[in-house]
Amino acid sequence: MAALKKALDDARGQGKRITPRGSDAARRNYSGTVELWKSRVEPGLVHWTGKGRITKGEADRIRGLSPFDQVPEIFRLEEQGIFFAKDLSKSIIYSVAPPGTSQHLSLLALDVEEHNDRTVRALLAKHGWYQTVVSDLPHFTFLGVSESELSSLGLKKTSDGGRDYWLPAL
Repeated sequence: MAALKKALDDARGQGKRITPRGSDAARRNYSGTVELWKSRVEPGLVHWTGKGRITKGEADRIRGLSPFDQVPEIFRLEEQGIFFAKDLSKSIIYSVAPPGTSQHLSLLALDVEEHNDRTVRALLAKHGWYQTVVSDLPHFTFLGVSESELSSLGLKKTSDGGRDYWLPAL
């Protein structure tokens, strides 16, 4: 929080703002992440059942699983080209983290309204907040170190669309 407050102060000093993007931009609880997960899984199950790619029985079986047990089942379907992102064209993890894995649960992530502003992105990075999810433009993760230290932590810089992301160096 101290680092975020410093970034906010720096932004104000430059005539900029850093504001949350929506009511769930920062803190989320587990049940909230489950609801986000379901908001992708359920429409996907309906769609793919309607397309004949999965049976009604399979969809009902998946619906009956706990969110924890749904995750590997959804990933298994995605290996077959049955995707669950919001637009149903790519993996569900492009649009939502599996329940229990969101950095928002531990207040280490913030979705920022001004994410398109290069100056805002630089100010956040200066204070340890980096973009870490290429498919989630407003998402910043608090890593708490300077950019020069990120590589030694097993992260690599990837640029996409004029933005820099820090991803696991796999």
